[in-house]
Amino acid sequence: MNGNPVDYDISKSGLIILLFTTTILAISCANVGFPPGGPVDRTPPTIVDTFPFPASLKVDRNVTVSITFSERVDRRSVEETLFIAPNPGKNLRLKWKGKRLVICFTKPLRPDQTYVITIGTSTRDLRGNHMKESFSLAFSTGDHLDRGVISGRVYGVTNPQEVSIWGYFLEQDELDPRKIFPDYVTQCDLKGRFQFSNLALRNYRIFAIIDRDKNLLYTPGYDAIGVPSKDVSLSPSKPQSKECLFRVAVHDTTKLSLLGISVPDRRHLELRCNKPVDAVDVVRENFTLYSDSLQRSLPIQAVYLDRQNPVYIHFVVDLPCPGEYQLLVRRLRDQFGNVLPVDRAKIKFVKATINPDTLHPRLLSFYPPDSTRNLLPNESLELIFSEAMDSVSVETNFWVLDSANALVAGKFEWLNPAVVQFRPWTNNKQSGWVSRMAYRVFLRADSVCDISGNCLGDSLLNWRFWVVNQDTLSSISGVVKDEDPAGVGKIFLTATQVKGGKATTTIRLDSLGSYEFSYLLPGIYTIEGFRDADGNGRYSLGKPYPFIPAERFVVYPDSIAVRARWPNEGNDIIFRND
Repeated sequence: MNGNPVDYDISKSGLIILLFTTTILAISCANVGFPPGGPVDRTPPTIVDTFPFPASLKVDRNVTVSITFSERVDRRSVEETLFIAPNPGKNLRLKWKGKRLVICFTKPLRPDQTYVITIGTSTRDLRGNHMKESFSLAFSTGDHLDRGVISGRVYGVTNPQEVSIWGYFLEQDELDPRKIFPDYVTQCDLKGRFQFSNLALRNYRIFAIIDRDKNLLYTPGYDAIGVPSKDVSLSPSKPQSKECLFRVAVHDTTKLSLLGISVPDRRHLELRCNKPVDAVDVVRENFTLYSDSLQRSLPIQAVYLDRQNPVYIHFVVDLPCPGEYQLLVRRLRDQFGNVLPVDRAKIKFVKATINPDTLHPRLLSFYPPDSTRNLLPNESLELIFSEAMDSVSVETNFWVLDSANALVAGKFEWLNPAVVQFRPWTNNKQSGWVSRMAYRVFLRADSVCDISGNCLGDSLLNWRFWVVNQDTLSSISGVVKDEDPAGVGKIFLTATQVKGGKATTTIRLDSLGSYEFSYLLPGIYTIEGFRDADGNGRYSLGKPYPFIPAERFVVYPDSIAVRARWPNEGNDIIFRND
């Protein structure tokens, strides 16, 4: 080595070999490994270190808390889902040092107090990956840590991570989430599950909230809310509650009101409300028709809710003469339970002339539609008319023939004066439609009349349908149990086909015990149900304030596979009392 540059003598063949080798290496590099910029980051952030350590005791009341993430995170997303219980209020400052969040308290913490710091699942990294589940850090300024636990699940939301769970110390019955900040807050994970841990052994009320304005106060008509079926009481003998179930919805809080009455003729009144009403209240006892001219009340022959548009209530009456009338309402609720205010429970109308009823009724719909080929053996035929009908004229001019032209014996059930169902009955027992049978249905329109004698039309209406092959069907069965001996209400169960189709079937049980979904098409099903404590035939969501508990519901934990001719048994439904 003399310090001079080294001269390389590269022959022509050597140059070719060098170029070839370089090209191969370039191609190899182009086809192996990740594209420029590296792999897409799909790893959610986690928390890798805290101070104080989880479950620490006798923590200094002037402690500065630090929480270290596995990577840099969107700071705002953390701060929006950071919750401390008990709430320190404004005595709090936040600092960031790279991946570490520092929490400083401007006043000493309470003595002998368990604190829980929660970071929710809305926390995300700089690539937008959310934490998979909420994180809680519990520590105590005293010599023990509270051990109470409340957990549960939220159902029926598209994005469960949007749902916050608010916990309140229940010191009074009329707790108002519109005005009071929660004592504890956490968020649901991807499956809607949540948990509060390290709670004091006290009484709590829990709500599930989609807090759209993120102010930790419930905004009626804007925030979606889930109301509990009961409050939670934690005690030394029962420090945990693990079955807090919620359904979340935006509650309609606008007042129910009566918009007007139309009087097409002397036999009919049509009351229009500002929103759908609860069918349970649409009974004659809740309405009084009064004639100011005659100074007396008039009989209401029938009242029913419009099947297709439940903002309308129909009355069958007999107005004797022109004049002024009043309709008084004793009780009426909308479908969220809002009661018609007393000052709006009366409506007046004037009828200068009383016209006879000359309008022909119409058949609005028939089920099943013409040429249906898969009617289930237990389904009913249904006719919906435009007005109250003469039931005798309908029943005597409606008939069903099977493929051998034999008349099908059946039973009629009038759901209201304008809606009737028909199903086969033999020897006073429901018999069902015959598998794979073709049927024809006839209605003699010129003899089917409304209550005033106006006929439906001048033709013979007819439909046909085929019944599904019963060999392709199966069933799901089990027993319904309730761990709460005070549980009340009929049980409604719904089986929903989630794979193989979209069939949904609902059954009602008058009491606990055996159940069966029969005549099910093959597929994968889920089952859920509720106890109808208020007797209105549908699930009631309750009210956050004034507090009315939601009805208890249950979701069967597993999906159920249904195969043709292979009954799926032993699927017990249990209403928990935890």
